[in-house]
Amino acid sequence: MRKRLAILVLAAACGRAGDNGGQTASTDTVAVAAPEPEPAGQPEDTLAKGNVPASEPPARSPAAPAQQRVRGIVRLTGTVMEPITAIETSQGTLVVRGELEPDVRALAGATVMLVGSITPGPRPAIDVQTYSVLEIEGQPATVGTVTSDARAITIGNDTVMLQPPPPGLQPGARIWVAGRRTGNTVQVSSFGVIRPAQ
Repeated sequence: MRKRLAILVLAAACGRAGDNGGQTASTDTVAVAAPEPEPAGQPEDTLAKGNVPASEPPARSPAAPAQQRVRGIVRLTGTVMEPITAIETSQGTLVVRGELEPDVRALAGATVMLVGSITPGPRPAIDVQTYSVLEIEGQPATVGTVTSDARAITIGNDTVMLQPPPPGLQPGARIWVAGRRTGNTVQVSSFGVIRPAQ
């Protein structure tokens, strides 16, 4: 009896398949794997996603020290073994430091304008970034690089003629020239070498 019942059920199923135009209903299913749960006690790696935890804000670069202008007279102090270049201002004395310290040292006695960052303290100092010569021996001064013919100096894009050209100038040397300047000519009264030619 059970065998006959099973045969009847199978036949009925085949008959329904024939009613659907010969197409059999698909019984295939796609199994979707559930996401694996994260292990207990393991927080999500936010740094790996480019995020910074709120408790640790991004580090900021320290601001560059402000540049200041200092006018004064260049003085040489210290000893032969430990020479010190300084600038004497109306507010006190600053030790001169930085890559341009040798240039400033060569201007001893001159009135200059230094631009750089100042470090306060018991012995304040200035790290020189640029400088200009204002006066030497009571006369206006000009600083430039000797031209190839040793008869002029260049100041930026300008060429200033020296009248008369000092003897012994080396092309490429950086010098100061004291004297009255008219246009692109300086009436030389004195000069000195700041940096020899390379």
